[in-house]
Amino acid sequence: MRRWLSTWNLLGALVFLLGALFYLRSGQETLSKPLPLPPALEARAPKRVAVNLYLPTPPQGFMKKMEEVQLALGEEAYQKALELWLKETGKTLSLQVFRRGEGFVVNLQTPPRDLDVEGEVFLLYGLAYTLLYTFPEGKSVRFLVDGQPSLGFAHLDLSEPISLP
Repeated sequence: MRRWLSTWNLLGALVFLLGALFYLRSGQETLSKPLPLPPALEARAPKRVAVNLYLPTPPQGFMKKMEEVQLALGEEAYQKALELWLKETGKTLSLQVFRRGEGFVVNLQTPPRDLDVEGEVFLLYGLAYTLLYTFPEGKSVRFLVDGQPSLGFAHLDLSEPISLP
């Protein structure tokens, strides 16, 4: 018959007792408190954003116009800025703006195909400059056409992002 009080049995019992001691002590510590819930969304004040609009004035270039926009609950400032630009220029264009890394991505849905070179330049650079000068955290603007990378509408190459000079 084997010995019950061998070195290995005593060592195992010691490890078991130490583990049990730590387990019992850890149960006595207070658990972390739950985080407080954020204040009700309705109680938040509407956010106001200053937008630098770069409106096309052919053939001189762009005219800078400062506007202040109030964001409703859930509205994105980037999207609101470009919607204001479209309203000011009278363009009917469906677009979406996303933030990606250090830049912006603008998805043009069914872009106008009847623009000449000058019209395309003023449209794309007006949108890009409005984003880049209003939100300096963005370094470039990448344009997509119907959600896909595109070489352009008809005249301009959209394969590279637009950045400030």
